[in-house]
Amino acid sequence: MTEAPSDYKTAGIFMIVSGVLTLITSFTLVLTLIWLCIGVFWLIPMAVGILEIIIGIGVASGQPKPTAKTIAIVGAVAAFLTGNIIGVVMEILAFVFMERPEVSEYLRGF
Repeated sequence: MTEAPSDYKTAGIFMIVSGVLTLITSFTLVLTLIWLCIGVFWLIPMAVGILEIIIGIGVASGQPKPTAKTIAIVGAVAAFLTGNIIGVVMEILAFVFMERPEVSEYLRGF
């Protein structure tokens, strides 16, 4: 088994940070908007934030996760919907790092 590229692990860290920020932002939106009966809509970005953290931990530890690019895109959308600009930037950076040739070659091997 080959060692995961450092860009892949860095993308995992970006995903973890973005996931935590999205989780905090969406949880705040749920708590503040629940009395308007629209707070439940923010449970979906909250679930995406949890998924980002789980996948990001695997990516940061070097485990091959073929769905990581898809989660990065979905995470960017969830961060955008919650108004989390830092999360959007982190997810875009994670996606860019995962598009590098050595990372694509690493993921193609699995």
